Amino acid sequence: MKVITHNDDFGLTYGFTEAIKDAFLKGLTTSTSIRTNGTAYHLAVQLLKTKLKSIGLGLHLNLVDGKSHTKALANHSGSYKYNFLQYLILSYFNKKILIDIENELDWQFQQVLKDNLKIDHVSGHNHTYAIPPIFKIVCRLCQKYQVKAIRLPKEPFYLTTSFLKNITPFLNTNIIKFLILNFFSRQNKKIVKKYGLKTTNIFYGILFTGNMDLLTIKAAINDAQKRGYRVIEILTHPAYHSDPRDKIYTSKTIKNYVRSKDRRVETEVSQSEELKHFFSQKKILTINYRNL
Repeated sequence: MKVITHNDDFGLTYGFTEAIKDAFLKGLTTSTSIRTNGTAYHLAVQLLKTKLKSIGLGLHLNLVDGKSHTKALANHSGSYKYNFLQYLILSYFNKKILIDIENELDWQFQQVLKDNLKIDHVSGHNHTYAIPPIFKIVCRLCQKYQVKAIRLPKEPFYLTTSFLKNITPFLNTNIIKFLILNFFSRQNKKIVKKYGLKTTNIFYGILFTGNMDLLTIKAAINDAQKRGYRVIEILTHPAYHSDPRDKIYTSKTIKNYVRSKDRRVETEVSQSEELKHFFSQKKILTINYRNL
């Protein structure tokens, strides 16, 4: 089985950027995705041209966090003014906003090209890009900018060996996110095929978002092998919470997110020797989206 071991939010903060760098250099990470409005974006670009030249790189499209690149989607302070639910409603009933969304996302594609970054796939912050009318725009932009792959956040329901961990998705919003994104993926799979884009057989990282520790990742691998998937993506979000350069954040939500214990847990697992041994035992081949 082939596994893309992916970390989102490269460039979002210095702590995220350094943790993902170490996860690639010391751990199993093969792929990351960059946020164009992150506070450490320029450091991320520099690393991608030096120490991280061979990492798989995606564009992490963003419509909900931090400063907007275009005015149409910005509030009075310049930050994105809509959330996931508002985009979900507006994208089906307001054709004008689809034009504004396309202009914003097009800017983000142009930014990474301007910085001479080679993008091998596209994903999105908070999975807002997976809303079908928006997903169609993203696929069209992938075709325009010759990006050949896209994340399809379709995840099977699976369990770990921990009862307490298994009930966690029902105590937070993960189960709702899981159901919505799997519903969207039924439609989006057709759009992926229409635009001739590549994707993995399946994706792990929604149901246990914030709880992607060693136990969960092992459970995901075992589930994927049991179901006979050939190519999967496993998503984690490692970040160092105390980088002294992180004085400004894109939002209070991100500040709290970086400082949560979950980031420390996922940072540890991203460099785990035990996980490396487990992958070796299972004869896992780690790849990135360029290898699809």
